[in-house]
Amino acid sequence: MKHKEFEGMRKKLSQGKMNSGQLKVAAFALVALTMLTTWTSGCSDARHRHRDRDQEVQTGVTPPAGNGSVAPGEQVNGDAQVLEAQDRHRKKIEVTFTAPVKKLLEDDTKGIDHQRFLVELSNGSTVLVAHNTDLAPPVPVHEGDLVTMHGEYIWNRKGGVLHYTHHSTTRHESGWIQFNGQVYQ
Repeated sequence: MKHKEFEGMRKKLSQGKMNSGQLKVAAFALVALTMLTTWTSGCSDARHRHRDRDQEVQTGVTPPAGNGSVAPGEQVNGDAQVLEAQDRHRKKIEVTFTAPVKKLLEDDTKGIDHQRFLVELSNGSTVLVAHNTDLAPPVPVHEGDLVTMHGEYIWNRKGGVLHYTHHSTTRHESGWIQFNGQVYQ
C-alpha cells in the first residue's frame, strides 16, 4: 500500500466512509512497508556502523557523545555510572562503563539473536550484557577480557541488564561495545 492510498483512506474515514477497523489495517500496512523499506535500503545515519542489506558498512565517523555518554575511544573511568544506577535501582538509563568479562553465556536465539555474557563490577556484582547480533556484529570476547560498553541499563535483583549496545534505531542514542581497539555497534 502506498502513502497516497493511505491518505485516501484517511480522507474516507474523516468523511465517515470508512470504519476504524479498515483504517487500522491501512495503518499497519503503512508501518510494515516503512519498516521493510528502511531495512532493505539500510540506515542513512552516517554517524555509525549500519547494515546495507546483508553487508556491514563502517562509516568512519564515531557516534557523538550525548546525555553525558562517552563516545567510543574516549577515556572511561571504571564502573561508577553503573554502580550508581544499581544502588538506586534505576531502569532504562544510559550508562558507560568498563568491566571484565566474568562468564560467557549461550547466545539467546529465540526471536531476535543476542550475544550474552556477564561482566563483573568492582563491588563483586554482575551485569548481564545482551548484545543484539541482528543489528551489530558479535564481540569476540573471552572470560577475563576487559570491555568498555555504552547502552541502556535496567536494574534487577541479579545486578541488572545492559542492552541497546548497537547503533541507534531512532528509539535511543547509539550504544556500543569497545574491545581490543574495535567498536562493535
